[in-house]
Amino acid sequence: MGLSETLLLIFILFSATLGFFVKFLNFSGMVASIAVGTGVALGFGIKGLILLGIFFVSSSLLSKFKQKKKAYLKEIHAKGSERDWTQVVANGGAAAGVGFLAFFYPDQVWVPVIAVLISSVNADTWASEIGTMVGKAPISVRNFKKVEAGTSGAVTVEGTLAAAAGSLAVTVAAGVLFVLAPTHLLIIFFLGFTGCFIDTWLGAFVQGSFKCRVCSLNTERAIHCSQPTRLISGRKWINNDMVNFLSSVIPAAIAHFIFLNVL
Repeated sequence: MGLSETLLLIFILFSATLGFFVKFLNFSGMVASIAVGTGVALGFGIKGLILLGIFFVSSSLLSKFKQKKKAYLKEIHAKGSERDWTQVVANGGAAAGVGFLAFFYPDQVWVPVIAVLISSVNADTWASEIGTMVGKAPISVRNFKKVEAGTSGAVTVEGTLAAAAGSLAVTVAAGVLFVLAPTHLLIIFFLGFTGCFIDTWLGAFVQGSFKCRVCSLNTERAIHCSQPTRLISGRKWINNDMVNFLSSVIPAAIAHFIFLNVL
């Protein structure tokens, strides 16, 4: 292992450990982030880690911001703001996989693919966190009715603008780091932004939604009030982590096709 590889490994270990101690990650999330960081570093070096870091740091800070105001979301969502291994893999596992592909099968096509992956998860996270904090009552894309803030499959104007900003932040960073053409950047931004809407659609029509048998709360939890909840829509085995994973992989697959066969 050369000096540069050693320094990258130290950087990954330090970042993951710091994330654990400031409670951005639990222990399993820390271990998973080391694996994800290693995969990204193999394929894209420090540039890829910076791109991944933009998502991780910004999303973690946003999830902690006004945490007391968002305390009620703990009853709706299956996970909290401290990420576990499934959340890390859902948001970064595909990027790590692309990193390994770029390492073993070098090709410039992997750069826009990983940029789309990270821009889409960043767009979705910014939309969720900012939309919940400042947005009005969201509208469900399932029935176009107002629902509780934080409900999967719902949108707000503020959340949509936040999604655009989240995708743009990663797109601009990718353009600076990898020196990409303007046309390529437009595609990355559009597909990253689109990933947020794929997430919303899957959240509304496919993700499992449950009702508590005790307090009648609509929730993403399979257990609530210490009792199994009742499935009211979607698929029981498709949770928010699966939705997050699919909503980044789908636009990334489209990006791979476009950059490999069209451009």
